[in-house]
Amino acid sequence: MEFFLLALVGKCGLDSLYALRESAGLQPGAIGPVMRQLEALNLIKRSEPGARMRREILLTDEGSAFLESAWAQCQRDYPEMESVLRASMVAYIMAGSSEAANCLGAAAKTRQRKAEEARSKASYLDPRSLELLEEYAWMRLEAEADRRDSEVQTLMKIRDRILARSKQSKELRKRASNPDKPQTGETL
Repeated sequence: MEFFLLALVGKCGLDSLYALRESAGLQPGAIGPVMRQLEALNLIKRSEPGARMRREILLTDEGSAFLESAWAQCQRDYPEMESVLRASMVAYIMAGSSEAANCLGAAAKTRQRKAEEARSKASYLDPRSLELLEEYAWMRLEAEADRRDSEVQTLMKIRDRILARSKQSKELRKRASNPDKPQTGETL
């Protein structure tokens, strides 16, 4: 969450709790402790309350240097999808679509492996011959495997969309830089 907030404030220009809520879906009550921690570390600075009690949030020089040098630390395996999405967005903001795609792909691979492990454990338990609590263990393993499979599909769908949008953006930039040159499939 810390790197996500630093990137949103420092690179995306979200400079208030309102902006963080409206643009990134973050709730002020949930990010308050993180904001206080970042402020105590002198990574962000919040202004005194102004009109309508709005406090501007700014990245300090130390915060900017920290974000630039250490953002990759948030690129690791997270058990919750929301953390994976935040980490991939930090990668997108800081290093571009390829890095975000790599982050999402790595998370999908880890989840695929965990789904296979859960399914393997479940296969040793035959639900027709289990005691009641053993059947519960089988149910949980099957549910975990299915949840992981669903997360893999979601992460790969997001990854593919990011890569497709990146490709479209590159094509648009190429066309904009050569407006007089016909593109493939275009006629004069």
